[in-house]
Amino acid sequence: MCVFQCVLVVAGVTEGLAAVRVAQHHAHTVYMAVYSEAARTTVLHHCEGMEGWVFLSQDVLGEVLRKTDGQGEVSAS
Repeated sequence: MCVFQCVLVVAGVTEGLAAVRVAQHHAHTVYMAVYSEAARTTVLHHCEGMEGWVFLSQDVLGEVLRKTDGQGEVSAS
């Protein structure tokens, strides 16, 4: 049993897409950080329904806090 309800994926596009699919398979909320607008466009092309969940890496902390009404927590583990 997995204890996580949501995951933050920070990876290259290919690895990130694989991680998103695994997390979605386990019914987790997925946030994805990408390094460029081109990478964001590629991810959105391949992952339907992720429009509000893929952010540029430099904006991810603010976006997670915004999406969770200030309750979200970003930690590396």
